[in-house]
Amino acid sequence: KHRFDNMAELTIAFVDLTGSVSVFETLGNDRAAKAVTKLTQWIGSMGLEHNGKVVKMLGDGVLLSFTNNRMAVECMSTIQQEHSQRVAQWPNRLKLMMQIGMARGQVVQVDGDCFGDAVNVASRLSDLAGPEQILANDVVIWALFATSLNLLVGYTGLVSFGHAAYFGIGAYTTGILMK
Repeated sequence: KHRFDNMAELTIAFVDLTGSVSVFETLGNDRAAKAVTKLTQWIGSMGLEHNGKVVKMLGDGVLLSFTNNRMAVECMSTIQQEHSQRVAQWPNRLKLMMQIGMARGQVVQVDGDCFGDAVNVASRLSDLAGPEQILANDVVIWALFATSLNLLVGYTGLVSFGHAAYFGIGAYTTGILMK
């Protein structure tokens, strides 16, 4: 029997490695497989550190899910930046680059796996991304915008804006009075 979990609103990230053919040709099967495995495990551990879940490892790809959209974007950006710095000085034939696709939407979870439009879109966006690129659907972008806007004008933002306005008006008034 399959365990069908509830549908959930998730951000799905698909990280695909490119350049593995030349790595396998250069290092041989055993060493290249170890390098790819080490990198995909690192990607998975980064996902876990950002409160994500590793849905599955797919050879030279990793499928991750996140309930928190901001954490998903932060995780993928961090992975891309750190990996880019790591391989900057490596010979081109040994570089495993990443192309990342992200999508947010309703996902059906079945026995630890996940299915739905967000999964399909993230996979397609990953295919369309070039090496060292992250492509995201509009829902990911709008959710990130909404989070940022809430931070800017939400409770903490209004307090900060109120303090700035208070001091700004005070400085302006003092300037006029000192003329």
